[in-house]
Amino acid sequence: MHKRTTGDLQRARTALQALRTTHVAEIKKREKEIEGMRERWSKLSDSQLKIGTLPSGMAVSSSCLQPANASAMTGIGSDGAGGDAAQMGRGIPDVALEEAEKACAGLREENGELKVLVVDAANAVRKILHKALSSDPDDLELVRTYPFAFPFFGGW
Repeated sequence: MHKRTTGDLQRARTALQALRTTHVAEIKKREKEIEGMRERWSKLSDSQLKIGTLPSGMAVSSSCLQPANASAMTGIGSDGAGGDAAQMGRGIPDVALEEAEKACAGLREENGELKVLVVDAANAVRKILHKALSSDPDDLELVRTYPFAFPFFGGW
């Protein structure tokens, strides 16, 4: 019995040593991979830094030319006709802001119409289900006008 226990212990030691050796080899292999990745990322960042500092080679050919956005800044269209007096002299950010506000208002209106459509569809489905499942078709609770709560959008 002592010989069998000694043999089992020796096999366990051998297996443990093999496992430790394999584990150490895999750790070294992984460290080499990490170091290689580090070197590649370092080279990549260095090359991007070098590329970022190079000049583009583009230059303005004449200082008397109007800027490319002159028509937007002055309100003059491409046909040469002046815009209305309210848009004369407005900058690009002002025009862009006004257009964005108009688009936002349109989206809000479409969103409201969609919400009404969803509520109507929910009410219709509930009415059909209630008539199919209930014996009293007059006792029907409809979905509220605004069944969804969006606290992150400030509600309805």
